[in-house]
Amino acid sequence: MRVNKISIIVIILGVISIIGLITIQYYWLQETKDLKEVEFQQKTHIALLKVAKTLADKNGTSLPDLDLIKQVSSNYYIVNVNTFINAIELENSLIEELNRTGVNIPFEYSIYDCDNNEMVYGGFCTASVDDKIESSKHEMVVSNDFLYYFGIRFPSKASYIWRSIDFSILLTILFVTMLFFATTIYFIIRQNQMSKLQSDFINNMTHEFKTPLTILKLSNKVFSEKEEIANDLRLKKYLKIVDAQHTKIENHIERLLEIATLDKFDFKLEKSSFDIIEAINENVTVFKERVVLLDGEINFTSKISSQKVRADLFHFKNLIDNILDNAIKYKSNVPLIIRVEVENKSSEIQLNIIDNGIGIKKEDLNKVFQKFYRSNSIDVHNHKGFGLGLFYVKRIIELHKWEFRIESKVNEGTKISIFIPK
Repeated sequence: MRVNKISIIVIILGVISIIGLITIQYYWLQETKDLKEVEFQQKTHIALLKVAKTLADKNGTSLPDLDLIKQVSSNYYIVNVNTFINAIELENSLIEELNRTGVNIPFEYSIYDCDNNEMVYGGFCTASVDDKIESSKHEMVVSNDFLYYFGIRFPSKASYIWRSIDFSILLTILFVTMLFFATTIYFIIRQNQMSKLQSDFINNMTHEFKTPLTILKLSNKVFSEKEEIANDLRLKKYLKIVDAQHTKIENHIERLLEIATLDKFDFKLEKSSFDIIEAINENVTVFKERVVLLDGEINFTSKISSQKVRADLFHFKNLIDNILDNAIKYKSNVPLIIRVEVENKSSEIQLNIIDNGIGIKKEDLNKVFQKFYRSNSIDVHNHKGFGLGLFYVKRIIELHKWEFRIESKVNEGTKISIFIPK
């Protein structure tokens, strides 16, 4: 299936957003991990300080003012107690103080033997009977700075830090974001499929209509050339009605084809240089007869006699036709008056098309340019249409990268302004 530009852009933006989200979450994880590291260090220092004070109080000694606790590595600490250390009292005090401060993870400790200048392994302690971690029995580093001290290592510190991070919020945010973009992409692809089906239907339908219409037109022409029909006013009138209805249906088919063409991915304007004043005047002249038959009037005024612009002439004239056709279609009960005005600005031309028709409700102004949209306030029996005219107008303006403005009041009329760069 062909994916249009909007789908590709949305998918790319979705991928970029997910990558950005993952990057942000990775940064958040690192920051959270660092905070947990600091929290662990603070709790461990508090617990080891209380252990040192307990040992000093029992031995009736004082602790050193400096270098009481030294962190040798991320999970190994040396505590300078400056007094004799009893292994059983040390172990009991470590378990008690670490649990009290919330550092409930396994640890192993050693006591420095100054006679042999080595660390004597004291034991491996678990926070609970459920802990399955085995003692690492790593040799603990001897420090030459102290005489009476013990060392403590936390073998499972790294896993403890990661376990303390709440991943549920992270996973929820990531899941919701990915679900959102997956849903968005699904609906875009589904919309593309529906759009393609609609376009194929319009193309097939118009093709099926064109063949009989061509035959009908040819037959009508043959009949109109017959002498007996040309002399019969009643039959001649009927042939004119048939011809008018044929032209009307053919115009509707062409409009549907134009809309289908605009939806194509590779649609391109065929721009050329032409006199915009002359082009607008030709459109107005064509509509004059229709407006006069409705006892109305259409006037064209321009503050400049000639102005070259570069645009797609075919679609520009169709754009004007659609606006004028809407002005006629949605006329009110009073005589129709249409004013087409061209104003000369410094860097652009302002084209105004003003009518005194039934107008558009304020809440409908932003909707009338949607495909197939028709206001609920319109009497569909008296005002025929497909809801494609203004959609086509907006699309052509956007493709030319022009700007437009619409103003309307119910029962007063509508003014559409198009701003075309020189």
